[in-house]
Amino acid sequence: MTGASFGPPDHTLVHGRAFLSGGGEMGARMRAHDWSLTPLGPPEAWPQPLKTVTSLMLAANQAMFVAWGPERAMLYNDAYAQILGNKHPAALACPFFEVWSELVDSVGPIMDRGYAGEPTCMDDLQLLMMRKGYLEEAHFSFFYAPVRDADDAQSPGGQVSGVYSACVEITEKVFADRRAAFRGALDECLRGLADPHEVMTTASAMLGEHLGAGQVIYADVDDAGVFATIEREWNDGTMPRNVGRHRMEDFGPEFIAALTHGETVVIEDVRHDPRTDTPSAVASFAQTGIGAFMSLPLIKGRRLVALMSVHNRLPRRWSAADVAFAGEVAERTWQSVERARAEAALRRNEERLRALLNATSYVLYRMNPDWTELRQLDGQGFLTDTQSPSTTWLAEYIHPDDQLRVWEVIREAISTKGIFELEHRVRRVDGTLGWTLSRAVPILGPHGEIEEWFGAASDVTDRKTVETALRESEERFRLMADAVPQIVWITDAEGRVEFFNKQWSDYTGIVHNPTTAAETADNFIHPDDVALTMERFEEARRTGGTYLVEHRIRSKDGNYRWFLVRGEPYRDPHSGAIVRWFGASTDIHDRTKAEVVLRTAHDMAEKARQVAEDANRSKSRFLAAASHDLRQPMQSLLLFLDVLKPHVAPRGQDALKHLGRGLDVLRDLLNSLLDVSHLDAGIVRPAIEDFDVGQMIEQIGSAYAPIAAAKGLDLRVTQCEAAVRSDPTLLARMVRNLVENALRYTDRGRVTIACHKTEDTLRIEVADTGIGIPDEHLKRIWEEFHQVGNPERDRNRGLGLGLAIVQRLSALLEHPVEVRSTPGQGSVFSIAMPLGRVGPKQAVVAPVEVVGNGRVAVLVDDDAIVLLGLKATFEAWGYKVLAATSTEGVLAALRKDGRRPDIVVADYRLREGQIGTEAILRVREAYGADIPGIILTGETGSEAEHDATAHSLHVIYKPVTPRQLGEALDRLLTGNAESAPATAPPSQKPF
Repeated sequence: MTGASFGPPDHTLVHGRAFLSGGGEMGARMRAHDWSLTPLGPPEAWPQPLKTVTSLMLAANQAMFVAWGPERAMLYNDAYAQILGNKHPAALACPFFEVWSELVDSVGPIMDRGYAGEPTCMDDLQLLMMRKGYLEEAHFSFFYAPVRDADDAQSPGGQVSGVYSACVEITEKVFADRRAAFRGALDECLRGLADPHEVMTTASAMLGEHLGAGQVIYADVDDAGVFATIEREWNDGTMPRNVGRHRMEDFGPEFIAALTHGETVVIEDVRHDPRTDTPSAVASFAQTGIGAFMSLPLIKGRRLVALMSVHNRLPRRWSAADVAFAGEVAERTWQSVERARAEAALRRNEERLRALLNATSYVLYRMNPDWTELRQLDGQGFLTDTQSPSTTWLAEYIHPDDQLRVWEVIREAISTKGIFELEHRVRRVDGTLGWTLSRAVPILGPHGEIEEWFGAASDVTDRKTVETALRESEERFRLMADAVPQIVWITDAEGRVEFFNKQWSDYTGIVHNPTTAAETADNFIHPDDVALTMERFEEARRTGGTYLVEHRIRSKDGNYRWFLVRGEPYRDPHSGAIVRWFGASTDIHDRTKAEVVLRTAHDMAEKARQVAEDANRSKSRFLAAASHDLRQPMQSLLLFLDVLKPHVAPRGQDALKHLGRGLDVLRDLLNSLLDVSHLDAGIVRPAIEDFDVGQMIEQIGSAYAPIAAAKGLDLRVTQCEAAVRSDPTLLARMVRNLVENALRYTDRGRVTIACHKTEDTLRIEVADTGIGIPDEHLKRIWEEFHQVGNPERDRNRGLGLGLAIVQRLSALLEHPVEVRSTPGQGSVFSIAMPLGRVGPKQAVVAPVEVVGNGRVAVLVDDDAIVLLGLKATFEAWGYKVLAATSTEGVLAALRKDGRRPDIVVADYRLREGQIGTEAILRVREAYGADIPGIILTGETGSEAEHDATAHSLHVIYKPVTPRQLGEALDRLLTGNAESAPATAPPSQKPF
């Protein structure tokens, strides 16, 4: 199209203003308009092309306009008047870009091309139009065509005098398509999200970008409707972040009331809306940077549970379509958030169930609906695991004498679709008989039919044994109680009688029935003695002391005899509350005999209590005593062995080396046994800290590399740059034990130490190509002294305690340990622990050579053999030694010698209640506070370490090797911070 061209005027058609006839509102307005004041002039004088196109435009139902002349004055029809909005009717005859000043940049080039004779057609033009008092996005499908005057000599075909346009507004269609695409994209994005917070963030971001908003938040509302908690938000960067907990009443009462009633609140300007113009609300919105918003409540179960809110920094008009669409997105977001929360809760429940099943010691089994087939059984080491479904399970597992009773209970459970529960005897995995409490529940199908039974059975053999022993004990107690001449009784804490021996019924003629203390007193005690009896009993209950009273009891022949009644309270071991009274009533008509019997009974009771208390104290002292007493002679042997080395002829060096190996085995056995004891006794307390695990692994790899090389093995240590949160001493012990175990059981190939990091966890793996572990041994390898492939107990293959210690430390540190193994191919042990914060690495140090250079060393130990060994060791290093067994002894030796000591080494526990720290402090008091001191101790409690720390002393745990002692001396005397620490290394330090 090159434009419209019109011929000479047809006066019969356009006479006067007839061409403006019809045209609805705009036709009437054009006919009534004063054109004399416009650039177009009176319609009668308009060019024929303008008259013709105007007539066509007014008759059309489609939106059309004409821009005419250099001023581009606008003429338009009724349909286009709707597009103009509040610019109509003032736009009539006005220049186009005075009407549409906001469209100069977007429509100006198109208009210019039209005036240049070039038509334009576009399917979708996006514009920002001010037609309702605010800028809004609009979309149009249109064409622009030039309108020409009649031909003349200068311009063949006519000169372009105007532009004619027909257009269709497609804004709603574009928005509808955009919303449909948004819905699809939103559903696709939210469908794959499992985290509720990610759902909130994603939905908020998509809605905010779609609406061109400044911020979108999703908030959960508490049950009371007081606080709204924003955990996630989307922000375009122009507004302050609003994540946190907000008091809803701060944003205005009318606003909150509307939300709680399920009304969407649309605020175009928070400063001028009566719902939000209170001082507190204005301040709250100013703080949050919100100028306009729409809040979309989510009402569930008649309660406001959440809301989604779209914010703008400046005032803004929200269209009804925007509000409706945002409400739809809010609802979809809530559904996705709740779905994600439900799925997360389900995952947590499933994880707990899996953990429970993995952690439980119960036998788990499945039965078919009529119990004729055992589908699966995990025996947990109590019963034999099934390898396939069994129809002979009854004969295989159930004691013959209990089979009939088991079937009777099964039939009853099937008939009622109820729970099967029964205690019965079973054949255990080792072939012996045991007891189990078995309980199974039916799994019902959609129509209520039983599809399967799921059951758990616990090993109650020990309880049954205890019950049997208890019955036998009760029978023995009853026989014993019946054998004594006194009336023996037991009551509960309030005095309700639970037991009378035979003497009661023999004397009163009444068989025991449970009665209260008051009832017993009223029925059997002399009336004159009842008040005193009850008074003494209540006093004993109040004070917790002995119940003691003399009163008369009626016999079966009606006569009364005097009895001395004595009762002792029995307390709950944990709470200390009185739970029972044990007592005896002695006939004191023969008072002398009664006093002797009473005194004897009392002495026996006191002796028994004392024995029990002594036994408890002995048990508490055992670990400390065993640790100290067993380590002392071991310390002497290690010291003397080192002293002997330079004095033994070459022919004897091999024997000395074998002796040293034997002592190492003995020392390791002692340490391991005591470590297991300490772990089982709950003495060990981990010291959790963040540290560089890579350095620890490197040190362990360096320590064991010579051992691996001696066996012809390849020891590989992968680099591990990570910090973990654990006890470095206990964790190192776990890894060393696993490495030692791998080296012992690997004859060729390699041993690998590696670490693997996840988001918040580090897993250390020790892998080998050794003999592997058969399936039947996988559960038993954690037991003390259990070894695979070592029936002759070859000590070169360890003591069988390393993995037992690893298992106990795993539980103590809450670091799960796992093992997978293939016989003949090797094993992989792994330890999982939480990641920590990275700290500075510490340098790895080399051992030092000890040179005394004539320094004076003071040695204090009450064990003569250990003292002699220490003295010989220090003298071999070139020290001048002053040795004594007590504090006073060493002070006397120093006064006699006259020299100032350079180092004091003292055993912690000395004779007559003295301690080593006291000896060192006395020496410092006499010769200067800067004298270094070392405490040697074989005890494993915290007392020695705390005492030494308080006085800036170093602690070394026995048995200590000369090398460890030498490293400590080098650090203290030379100030060598790079030397090894004065405390024992993790592999030797006791728990």
